[in-house]
Amino acid sequence: MSAAGKKVAIVSLGMACQSSWQIRKHIRLLRELTQDRSLRESSMPFDWLISQPDGASKLIRDQAFFPESPEEITRQGGRPWWGRYNTYFWHDFTRKHAPIPISEGFENARQKYNHLWSKFQSIRNVERKIFVISNVQNNLDMVAETTGTVDFHFKATQLGNLMSAADAWTEAGSNEYLVVSYENRIDPDIHLRNTKIITISKDESEWEGSKDAWNFAFKTYFSS
Repeated sequence: MSAAGKKVAIVSLGMACQSSWQIRKHIRLLRELTQDRSLRESSMPFDWLISQPDGASKLIRDQAFFPESPEEITRQGGRPWWGRYNTYFWHDFTRKHAPIPISEGFENARQKYNHLWSKFQSIRNVERKIFVISNVQNNLDMVAETTGTVDFHFKATQLGNLMSAADAWTEAGSNEYLVVSYENRIDPDIHLRNTKIITISKDESEWEGSKDAWNFAFKTYFSS
C-alpha cells in the first residue's frame, strides 16, 4: 500500500508491487522520517498494477481510471491487460488464485479502481507529496518474457513524462520523486527536477525486495 497523512503522502507510481509493499513495511520509519505521526497505509491505484512509466503517465494524463467495457481487457501472458495503456491488472480478475472471466469480475474491479483514483485525487490537498517509482522487483524479467510488452528499464524521457503528468494531476509543480533502481536498469546521469535516484544492490527475493535496501533508500532520501 501507499501511505497518506495530514501533512505528507508517500504514494507508489509503480512500476510494480514492490514500491507499495516496501512503503507498507516501512510505515513506522516513514512516520519518524517525515515527522507526520498521522501517516497511515492507504491504497492507491498503482499499488498492485504493473504499469511502466510511459503507460502510467498516459493513464494519469487521460484520467483513465478504468476501461469502459470488458472488451478493452484481454489476457496477455495469462494476465489481464489493458492494451491501450500497456497496463496489467496483475492481481485482479481472480478467485481463489484462479483466473475468472473478465466480464465476471469487471464491475467489482471498476468500482475498486474508481474508488482508488478518487483517493489519488484527494492527495492534492496534502502539503507534501512524495511519489515512489521503482523497477527492482526481481521477477520483472519473467514478466517481460511472459508478456512480451513490458520494458523494465527506466529511461529519462519516460520518467520525466510520468512526473510531468503527476504534477499536472495534483496541480502542483513541487511534488517530490524517489526513484529506486538497479544500476543496470536505468539510464545513466538522469537529472530531473525534485527527483532523487537511489540505486541499490540486487537482492535474492522473488518480488518483495530487501527491507534493508529500502531502509537505506528511505533514510538517504529524507537525509538530503
